[in-house]
Amino acid sequence: MNSTLENKEHHIDLLYSKPFFELELTSYCNMKCLFCPRTKIERKMGMMDENTFKSIIDKIPSRSKVMFSGMGEPFLNPNIIDYLRLSKMNGNIIGITTNGSLLNEEMINQLSLIEIDLIQFSLPTMDREKYIKMMGGDFLEQVIKNISRLNERKNPKTEIRISIIYNHPDEIEDEIIHFADLNDIRLFTKKKHSRGGNLYKKIQLGKFRCGIFPKITFISWSGEVLLCCHDIKGNINFGKYQDLGLKEILIQKDEFLMKGEFPDLCEYCDDEYRYTLYKDASDLE
Repeated sequence: MNSTLENKEHHIDLLYSKPFFELELTSYCNMKCLFCPRTKIERKMGMMDENTFKSIIDKIPSRSKVMFSGMGEPFLNPNIIDYLRLSKMNGNIIGITTNGSLLNEEMINQLSLIEIDLIQFSLPTMDREKYIKMMGGDFLEQVIKNISRLNERKNPKTEIRISIIYNHPDEIEDEIIHFADLNDIRLFTKKKHSRGGNLYKKIQLGKFRCGIFPKITFISWSGEVLLCCHDIKGNINFGKYQDLGLKEILIQKDEFLMKGEFPDLCEYCDDEYRYTLYKDASDLE
């Protein structure tokens, strides 16, 4: 266990800043990406049902940031469009991360009618053989078509981004850069990381810093608030959000921060996002 926490006051400030939620609509996925520890997930798998979602969204403060992501593919949930619509009706800033393979014409038409703030597509390569190897499925052509179609019809208030996981910046392909420039799509690049040591072990030396845990309330498909999405065993469980609400969850996370007894996955976590949020979360305000 890591019992050292650097600058507890700063972590507490992040904890009580503007609410930011990550909702996992499902822990299932139709791909087997090399940068995702799907085969090692030990917590129960499932799909967020309508009652669970509605009881959660009713307790999320209006004008919060709500990101549909987690360990699964959100568009596998048959109620995804209704969930997005309900979230936006509450005045929230909403986004979604997807591999983009499951979109169809009807979904694209529905998405264009909702003022989604961000739709982020995982597209690490435009080389078919590399794509199959990295993503575990032959969906490249479909994904590129879906991005283009949605980009043409999207709501003016919707930003579309392409997310690229890389080992080294030189790996980012000119084809992707050209495709993004041609379609006025922003690239979101992120260095490959160990997913809290779930993909490989890389011990982080020095004092503990993390903006992910205090800033983001991660809610699993069943409603449980976990440490973060990297907690694939579900070891740190603060209870069901729909039963407790944000105030009670923040009290529990506050106590957890003050104790500073973080699990091994935090020791092994080399996710650069933890440092980004720790230093500056202004883009989330």
